Amino acid sequence: MESRTLRNLESAQTGVTLDTLSKVAAGLNIHPLNIQILATCIDEGVSTADLMAKLSAELKLLDDAGVTARIPSEIVDGELAPKKPGKRHSPDTIAAIGALKAAGKSQKEVYETLGLSRSTVGRIWKTLP
Repeated sequence: MESRTLRNLESAQTGVTLDTLSKVAAGLNIHPLNIQILATCIDEGVSTADLMAKLSAELKLLDDAGVTARIPSEIVDGELAPKKPGKRHSPDTIAAIGALKAAGKSQKEVYETLGLSRSTVGRIWKTLP
């Protein structure tokens, strides 16, 4: 790491990127999160034990909500998998549309039966076999 970069960091003349944080941590032979944790403790005026307890509780909430279980499916070949923007439809809605389509119903019959918008049914309809 360049001395100029370190000088700018020390004098708060530049922000810290994840790449820079990783380089500083590697130079100290520690995990980059340790630097972030210490900085957060100073910023919030809490002890490391208190912050670690809070982080542990928050991680448990994420785990209980199924977030951590979904993470592997979001990564493909080491990269974040691209997704189309927009509202995600529930698997139940998709299954209901699929079942009605398989039963030979028209899109109009499906959106009237399920009480969904025409565009929603049409969008999902196109993705179904």
